[in-house]
Amino acid sequence: MKGISKIIEKKFGDLIFSLICGMVYFIIALYFILNHTNTGGGFLALSFSPAIICGMALVILKTIRRLRDEEAFGKINMLIYAHILLSLVSIILLLGIIF
Repeated sequence: MKGISKIIEKKFGDLIFSLICGMVYFIIALYFILNHTNTGGGFLALSFSPAIICGMALVILKTIRRLRDEEAFGKINMLIYAHILLSLVSIILLLGIIF
């Protein structure tokens, strides 16, 4: 394994990466919930937050482990790069929520 995929080679590295990606997906969902509801959007987002965060973390974790078993390290690198780009987008959306 080489490249940026060394991040997930550490102990619990894939789990931590998956949970961070789950938070990224939650921020994107929070942005859309708050922009498309008149009242109660924060409570709605809070209610669905465990499902969004843990659900997406589970999907990403299973994908990483499947790709590691298949020894498709190029695909793992692409998955990591795509989620880094997605996290930058979610930071911009989060700044849009705050300000």
